[in-house]
Amino acid sequence: MLVKEVMTTTVISCSLDDNLEDVLVLMADKGIRHAPVVEGGKLAGLVARRDALEFLYQQASLDAAHLTDWLFRSDARY
Repeated sequence: MLVKEVMTTTVISCSLDDNLEDVLVLMADKGIRHAPVVEGGKLAGLVARRDALEFLYQQASLDAAHLTDWLFRSDARY
C-alpha cells in the first residue's frame, strides 16, 4: 500500500496569523484533528486540536487564577 492511496488530498490549512479559536471552529466543522500551518507557501508547522484546546484551557485557568488573586487581595475594594 502506498501513502498516495490513503492520504488526504483536500488539505485544510491555516496561517501563523490566523485566530486560534477560528481555526478550532474550522477544524471542528470539517472533522479534522490536525491542520498544517503554512507561511509563504511553505510548511511552517502543524497545529493539533488537542494541543490548541489544552493551551486555551491553560490560558483560561491562568486568567481565572489572576482574577481570583485580584478579587481576594486584602486591599481590593468592592
